[in-house]
Amino acid sequence: MAASQKDKATQPIQKSLHLERNNPAMKQIGFFSTLMILFSMVNCSKNDNHEDPIEPVSITYQAKLNINTEGIINDRIDYNEILGYDTALFSFLLEENAVIKINGYFFPSGGLPFTLKVKGEEIYSGLFFPSYSSNTPCGYLVEPVIGGNNTMNIRLDYGLCLAEGQIIDNRNDRRLIDILTKDNKIITIDN
Repeated sequence: MAASQKDKATQPIQKSLHLERNNPAMKQIGFFSTLMILFSMVNCSKNDNHEDPIEPVSITYQAKLNINTEGIINDRIDYNEILGYDTALFSFLLEENAVIKINGYFFPSGGLPFTLKVKGEEIYSGLFFPSYSSNTPCGYLVEPVIGGNNTMNIRLDYGLCLAEGQIIDNRNDRRLIDILTKDNKIITIDN
């Protein structure tokens, strides 16, 4: 008798589950819930790596907020902030807000790294290296204080540490020039 009472007690539960499963409204709710869960999983997995969208040309760099700051921040000059590039002077003409941002940072005398990328691929890297430094740099260098003409010159300095020719000059790399040419960003900058 205990077994038959148990069966009778579970019948309404089983019956209500059967009704809910076959209810079209419940099926729609289940379908949309599943879609929302899948969408949020895909959306979260895309953003987990915190990568920025790939720019045609970008210059990533490190800086300090001021001389007393311990930590280093990462920042970037985006493609829309590059107004032009002079292939003879190896100089980028930058949008004013990018210049204000760079000039607002502190760069220690040992320099901090930058990387020029084309479509996410590194073309060359070097240092934001202040002219007041007593160190002898070598490689690709940028003076971090940008003057009134908003140009950022990329120097290639062999210094005392390398013999000329050990660094390949990629400042006019074909991939960089092709993108800048396509977007009419090859310019001549007056000194």
